[in-house]
Amino acid sequence: ACPAATALEEWRTCNDHPCITFYWEASPWGPCIEDFSMNLNGSGYWNGTATCAVGVQIRKVVCMKMGVGPVIPK
Repeated sequence: ACPAATALEEWRTCNDHPCITFYWEASPWGPCIEDFSMNLNGSGYWNGTATCAVGVQIRKVVCMKMGVGPVIPK
């Protein structure tokens, strides 16, 4: 007689390599640089009498590859 069907079962792991993961990494925001060409309502008009000005801040964002580092653009 043949052994039970469970005796014929075999298995093994597959696709067990680490996944390549990409993510965005942002640097801290830079200083606020006043932009006197814009007023607070965004109209772009400047009469020289405002007591405050809109500013801009810049930061770098880089595509990173997990465990490797920055991805160099092609």
